[in-house]
Amino acid sequence: MRSIRDAQSRIGEELETHKRYRDRLTEELCLINDAEAAAIKGDMDKIAYLTSQLEAHLLNKRAVDPSVKSIKTPWGEVSSRLQGPEFKREDNLVLHWAERYNFTTLVREKTTREINWEGIRMLCHVRDDNLVTPDGEVVPGVTVFERPLKVTVKCEP
Repeated sequence: MRSIRDAQSRIGEELETHKRYRDRLTEELCLINDAEAAAIKGDMDKIAYLTSQLEAHLLNKRAVDPSVKSIKTPWGEVSSRLQGPEFKREDNLVLHWAERYNFTTLVREKTTREINWEGIRMLCHVRDDNLVTPDGEVVPGVTVFERPLKVTVKCEP
């Protein structure tokens, strides 16, 4: 009986020792994870800062010479390109317009009728903040927003 109690006592002590080690390792893991998260956040902040500086540098060069599309640095390339306009559209208004003027190629028949947006883009052109037909009529339900210059920073390892 005594040996059983001694064995149970030793098992209890080992379990407590194991629990203390596990708790200590869990605390150290939390500290390591916090340090890693702080390092990653610091790196991301540096990347964002340097990217904004490179974008500003390219935009300054473009202001002086509009033909400059990209610049090369020892770390990579910073390039820019014009983006097409963005369209905010109300498909129901455009659909009624296309049907009223018999632009049947601009209406797709599936389970529901919908606008052939690619066809409208090929038929019409942008004037100010409107989409306009070749006849000069404004397409209802479409508003055009010009988008800013797109700047891309590519870093080489």
